[in-house]
Amino acid sequence: MRWLNPVNGVGVYLSPGAKSDTCRTFLGVTIVNGEKKKFRGEVCSPSKGAWQIQ
Repeated sequence: MRWLNPVNGVGVYLSPGAKSDTCRTFLGVTIVNGEKKKFRGEVCSPSKGAWQIQ
């Protein structure tokens, strides 16, 4: 997924990673003023339909 804020030029790129029954990891990159920063995380849905960032 890619998102670019047209007002301030900040960009976010997300790539899905491994998944289990209730969770999925992701890798991301933000671009602020031309500087890239990498991050990773996990989202989980313990109850169907509601996702939470861990």
